[in-house]
Amino acid sequence: MKHKLTFSLMFLSVMVLTVCLFIPYTSASVKGKTVALTLLTRQHEFQLEMEAAIREVAENAGMTFISADSNMDCSKQFAQVEDFIEKKVDLIIIGPSDPMGLIPAVEEANRAGIPVITVDGTVEGGSIVTQVMTDNLEGGRLAGQLAREYIEQKLGGKANVVILDFPQSPVICGARVAGFESEIGKLPGARIIAKQDGGAMRDRAMSVMDNILQGNAKIDVVFGINDDTILGAMAAAEGAGRIKEMVFIGYDGTNEACLLIDKGSQLIGDVAQQPKLIGTTAMEIGIKVLEGKDSGIPKMSPVPPILITKENVDKFIK
Repeated sequence: MKHKLTFSLMFLSVMVLTVCLFIPYTSASVKGKTVALTLLTRQHEFQLEMEAAIREVAENAGMTFISADSNMDCSKQFAQVEDFIEKKVDLIIIGPSDPMGLIPAVEEANRAGIPVITVDGTVEGGSIVTQVMTDNLEGGRLAGQLAREYIEQKLGGKANVVILDFPQSPVICGARVAGFESEIGKLPGARIIAKQDGGAMRDRAMSVMDNILQGNAKIDVVFGINDDTILGAMAAAEGAGRIKEMVFIGYDGTNEACLLIDKGSQLIGDVAQQPKLIGTTAMEIGIKVLEGKDSGIPKMSPVPPILITKENVDKFIK
């Protein structure tokens, strides 16, 4: 009952915020201006939904929208930002591939007088208007809480746990893992037997999980830092004929993951981010800056995560 009440209140608050944020801007002061987005990758559903939301708000406001895919390549993303500066865009939004490597790019935009906002990540230098992202520490904690409750209720408090990480993203994925580990650490009988880089991509995660399966005869719980990672791990376990031995918990709330939860697969939970809300929030803050209404904007603009389980998954299936 407690989980249902908490979810209901959180879901209602997110829906109210979403409705408010999707009211289109029509200010004449931004009409005709250009917003440029350099995206982390177009290989993830999450990133595509975020891009679509930014585009929608920009075009509703009469702005020109341009975007580029960095494909997780810092040097490529740096060049994209330089191209935006050369084009004299009015606002740059970055989905960072490297929090340190992109500092000079942000500084170049600063010198050109172009405001910069980051989404789903951070750049650790230069002047950023705000950083809009999921509260990933809380998201990891929600995933860890689900794992802990499963271990307590189904396994008598003892379990072998695998984490598929992505250490190249210490701010986002590092927070997810830290939140997850904080909950698992409450169980003396739960051991993290493997914590490896799953590459944040399905094929890479599948290969890594294959090796983990070969080296460990008993695995009870697997946590992946995004849905491509956890779905790759599930494919590996299924290929090895061992998928029924363990449960899986993912992160992103993609439709593919939701459908698996709905049909009662070994994927027992997934942390839903709000990519549309992240994109909309970033774009509308950017419009306020261009309108000269930039006082009081926080440096961090966290968006709440939601835990998806069999109980509420119907609300997330598209």
